[in-house]
This record gives sequence, structure tokens and C-alpha cells, in this order.
Amino acid sequence: PRHGQRTVPYGCCTLYQTVLECRTEGTVEYQVQYEGLPSFFRSASAPGSWAEQVGGISAAFGDLAENVEQYGSLSAKEFGDAVNAARESIRNGDVYQVNLSIRFSLPPGTESLREIGVRFLQGEAADRRALISEGNALLLSASPELFYTCRGNSIRCSPIKGTRPRVGMPDVDNIRVRELQSSAKEQAELAMIVDLVRNDLNRICVPGSVQVDRHARVEQHHSVFHTVTDVTGILESRVTAENIWSSLFPCGSITGAPKRAAVAQIGALEPHLREAYCGAIGMFGFDMTAHWNVAIRTAMVTPEISYLYAGSGITIDSDPLDEYQEVLTKLKPSLSTVLEGPRHNTVGPQKGPRRRSA
Repeated sequence: PRHGQRTVPYGCCTLYQTVLECRTEGTVEYQVQYEGLPSFFRSASAPGSWAEQVGGISAAFGDLAENVEQYGSLSAKEFGDAVNAARESIRNGDVYQVNLSIRFSLPPGTESLREIGVRFLQGEAADRRALISEGNALLLSASPELFYTCRGNSIRCSPIKGTRPRVGMPDVDNIRVRELQSSAKEQAELAMIVDLVRNDLNRICVPGSVQVDRHARVEQHHSVFHTVTDVTGILESRVTAENIWSSLFPCGSITGAPKRAAVAQIGALEPHLREAYCGAIGMFGFDMTAHWNVAIRTAMVTPEISYLYAGSGITIDSDPLDEYQEVLTKLKPSLSTVLEGPRHNTVGPQKGPRRRSA
């Protein structure tokens, strides 16, 4: 990033001795032993908790709908200006697509982290849900998106592009699905990212093995519909997990295309750091087995402050207001987890200057 200081490490890795595999048919417990580990695994000391690194917040607010303009890292107008700036870069040929996000800073409440974590685990299931407890902080991720999965020499990525809200009324939802399927803007957005992912995979896969499967299928989630494509390949024999990450990370669906140019645009247009948001959460197993999400619908929660994020892909056809509404639609699942219950309602609204991000 060109600005600010990160509040969490860029990456964390843990080796677990006890592993629980939970499936519908039952739970299996594994005990894992490690030999010949590098010294940093044996003697690593834990960093300070996120709460210690983040610090407090000086102003609090009550109803989010009345304060989103004040406590988001970008107001609706500022986000619209950023969308138009991205469109100008596209018009100039610098990029084809840019993913822009907003960070929301929430005040402390009366609920414990344990209560929030339990509600998260009991809430609406997501395909790639994760809860990580680190000291006095929680990382909650209810991601619908697969970054990549490996089994043997097979690899699959499933980028998401295109969103419509889901309200639970069949007639209305059917219209939203048809809108998603017929939108030239959404189809172009997905096609660009699928092409980027194909190129990333071609650097590590057997020539001719990269295939596009089930292109632009519609996935139904708790509050949204998404269009998704599977891109698969066969890994070359010499490829390591490090090679995979060097080729694929970060996921193109949350950067834009071309990837390096899009990341530069994000650094210039977003006044906040993404932290774990838009990174990846997952696991490495043995024999190249791996499964990682794209860390969207992801929140960092501490007793002092909580960060929630949402973003939208910008193309030349993007309408700033539509993109802003999409951001708010995507934010709802995270808000329902963090704010449901007494945490939010016990804090009275206070007015103060916009908290522009560090």
C-alpha cells in the first residue's frame, strides 16, 4: 500500500496437532505429528493481538443507516468519484476493470467476542465459512467464493462476478436472476476475470489442460445471487504450493484486470487498507491438497473496534449509484453477524468528523 500502516500481519500460519473434520455423517478427530520443522515454527512468538495493534475509536454511532456516510472510509459521493476515476482509467486504456471497496468502522458494544462468534457459527451457512480467534480478536469470513482448491494434480478456481440482491420472494428473485443473466455489463466483467484466471493457471498447468467449465452459472446465497465460472487445470509435476500462490494470489476477482495495474489503481483510490479482506483463508494438507477461499464477506472484530468491508467491480459501463448500492447489499450479511443483538443498540448516536482511514 502507498498509505497507512497495516494493523494485522500480512499472513499467519499455524500447524495444528488436533484436527476435527466435521461432515454430515459424523466427526473424525486426527492427531498430527510433525518432524524436521524449520526453526521458526518451533520457536515463533505470537504477535500482539489485533486489539492492541488497532487501538480504540474516538466516536461511536447508533443506527448504521444514518451514519454510513460519516463512518465509512468513503461516502456515497466519494465512492462515486472513485468509480468515475476508475472509469476514466479504463477509458484511457490503463486497466479493463477495477474492484473498489469501502471499509466501515464500528464502535464497541456490550457483547463478548464469544457471543459474536457463536452467533456467526449458528447463522446462515456459507460455502467457505471461517472463524479465526487470535488473542482478543476475531476474524469472521462467510465467503461464497473459492480462490482455489487442489487435490492431487488437479486445481480449480471459481471466480465470482455479477451480483443481484435476493429477497426471498420467488417472483422478484426470478426477475433478478434473469437480469443477472442478461446483463451485458455483468457478463463482460465475468469474462475479463475468467480470462485473467486462465492466464494465471496457464503459468503452472500442463499446456492445453486449462478449461472453462459451467461458465456464468448463477449461484444462490442467503442475500444475493452471483454469477460464477469454474476454471480447471492439471498442475505440472514440478509445481509447488509456493508456485501456485506466486501465480494466483491475489485473486483477480477482487483486484481487476490487468492485475498489477488494477492493484495500483486500488492503492490510489481507496483511503483504507484492506487487511485480511480480499486476501484468502484456508488450509494446506498433505500431497498438495489445499482449499482456500477469497476473503470477502469478511469482518475483523475486536472489543475496541470492528472493520467490515464490501466492494464492487467497476467497468466502463458502471453506474456509480448502482455500484454503491451493490456494496451495501454485500455488507448486510456481515452486519447481521456483528450488529445483531445488544452490541449496536446500546451505543447512542454521536456526531463527529468523518474517520478517514489510516
